[in-house]
Amino acid sequence: VSLFAQKAPPKSNILVPYRVKNLWGLSDTLGKINVQPIYKAVKNFHHYDYGKVKSLFVVTTSKGDAVIDENQKVWLNELTSKAYDSVLPDPYNPKYIYVFKSGKMGVFAGGKELIKPIYTEVTAEENESFLVCEKYGIFGLINSKGVMVIPMEYIRISGNWRENDKGGPKFVWDAEGMIVDKKFY
Repeated sequence: VSLFAQKAPPKSNILVPYRVKNLWGLSDTLGKINVQPIYKAVKNFHHYDYGKVKSLFVVTTSKGDAVIDENQKVWLNELTSKAYDSVLPDPYNPKYIYVFKSGKMGVFAGGKELIKPIYTEVTAEENESFLVCEKYGIFGLINSKGVMVIPMEYIRISGNWRENDKGGPKFVWDAEGMIVDKKFY
């Protein structure tokens, strides 16, 4: 092995916004331009440590806001985003984009509105479910298909794995109400 062998140039997979005059694009952290400056703004972005999607960006075009990934694949287009006051990628899971309208929150996923923006708070939970809250701290749970599986009548909902009657694991949601507690399987 030669002492003078060349090292491979450093590489960075994380993209960050950069600006040229009044337009924004994306470059890696070493300055290599990956997306030319064509956007009016990059409002928000999140990086992920797992999966195929490395980053999601909220960008502003001449038609409005959109959510794109590092390869410029559109996850939420400008026309759809006009139905909302603002949009924000989930900081922990690139599958979900939070949507906001009139101070309420919902979820956009898989190219469609999964949860309408009618809740004061929405939190992605285990097993691809969403804890939703209305005013006064009343909670319910919506599954990955957008169906309310635990009604909006509990003050606390938490999930965990438990052993089933055959000794195997099963996921159980414990819902605590003002008067009645209930388990959902």
